Amino acid sequence: MNCNTLREYLDRYGALMAERARQAFEPLHVPATDAVVTLDLKRPMLPARAHVVTAAKKAAEANLIVRRDQPPVGARRRPCAAKPTRPPNLLSSPAR
Repeated sequence: MNCNTLREYLDRYGALMAERARQAFEPLHVPATDAVVTLDLKRPMLPARAHVVTAAKKAAEANLIVRRDQPPVGARRRPCAAKPTRPPNLLSSPAR
């Protein structure tokens, strides 16, 4: 049966799409069921922040966090044969 609008499509297939997404993507941390990490801090973390810290810790342990100095996953580092140079007019600083 054809759906003429996005609303009709989501009404008809939305529950099925949500179930397939749940099956395909296993979350690292579920706040409703998973415990939070305990840290020795001067002040206790608010519940939402504790869950974010726990999720970040799990992501780091699963090696899912990319640092700034790392290339993206799958990217190759290509050696650069040419050295960057400045045009001759920029080599010496102007007299002030």
